[in-house]
Parts: sequence; C-alpha cells; structure tokens
Amino acid sequence: MDLATAIRKYLGRNVNFAPGPDNEVWLRDDGNGPYIYEWNITEKTKPTKSTIINAWNQSKLDYAKLKKTNILKHKKKLELLDFARIYTTIKNEYDTIKNQIDMANTEQEIEDIII
Repeated sequence: MDLATAIRKYLGRNVNFAPGPDNEVWLRDDGNGPYIYEWNITEKTKPTKSTIINAWNQSKLDYAKLKKTNILKHKKKLELLDFARIYTTIKNEYDTIKNQIDMANTEQEIEDIII
C-alpha cells in the first residue's frame, strides 16, 4: 500500500509531503513500514490505520472503474471507426454503381450493372 496515495485519497486533494515550513504531512519509515510521523492538516483529523486502508481500497476501486471506463470508451471508438469504414465502403460501391447507371444507354445495360 502506498501511504502517500492513501492520504491523498483520504483528503481528496494533493498533499505537501516535502520537508520544510509548508509541510502538511511527514511520513517516516523506521524499518517497520511507513507511518504518519507528523500531521499538520487542520481540515481533517489524522486518519487511523483502518481509515487509511479504506482510503487505499477506495483508490484501487476508483482506478479499476476508471480503467474499465477507458476500455469501454476505446472499444466504442473502435466500433465507430469500424462503422465508418463499412459506411465508406458501401458508399463508394453505391457511387460506383450510380455512375455506371448514369452512363448506361439502355435498360439492358442497367440490368447488367445491377445483377
């Protein structure tokens, strides 16, 4: 689990993790995994471990939904491109036949074009 991503998800915005006077959250890892060492945000309380896990899980669900949405959009674009290709092919064939019919002199020539 990426603790910084989970914190961003919990707050619903980007967070300043950089050291310095504007630091909002200070993360540390003393060898047992990352944890929140310092919390300088007043808009929400410091999250518990279970809150962070829930935010992380929600982040994964949101990513999966976004990925599925993008796949569906891509599939729809491919279907539209395929439809456009088919339409263009049929229109070109129609135009060719129409031109041949327009140049035909007799009904027999028209029947020969159509059949």
